[in-house]
Amino acid sequence: LAPGLVFRSMGLGFMCQALGGFLAGVPAAPSGGGKSFNGANQGSLIIALDISRFISPAAFKGEMDAYMRMTRTMQPMPGYDQATLPGVLEAQRERDWTISGIPVSREHKADLAAAAAEFGLELPF
Repeated sequence: LAPGLVFRSMGLGFMCQALGGFLAGVPAAPSGGGKSFNGANQGSLIIALDISRFISPAAFKGEMDAYMRMTRTMQPMPGYDQATLPGVLEAQRERDWTISGIPVSREHKADLAAAAAEFGLELPF
C-alpha cells in the first residue's frame, strides 16, 4: 500500500504544481518567464465539481465515510498517535477552539494589541 501512496502523492503534487502554480502564472524557477506579477511566488486553482455527474452524493458520502473509518484503523506514522486524513485534525481543533477559544501566544497578543491601538479598537481579551 505505501509504495503506491508515494507515487500517487508525487502525481498529485505534480498536478497541484501544474494547475495551481504554472497555470496561475507562477513558473517553476524564480527566474522563469511568464509571471503576471513581479514577486509572485504562490498560486492556486479552485475546481468545483458536481458530484452527482459522477456518482450519487449518498454513495459518494458512503465511500468517503468508509475510507475515513479504514484510515483510523491504520498504524500511525512514527511520531503520531493516530492515522488521519487531511482536515481531520483541523476539524477537531475547530470544534475544540469553538469551546475554549483560539490559543494566542503572549507575543501575538502584544502584536494584536498594538494593531488595535493603532486603529482605535478594543481587544476581546
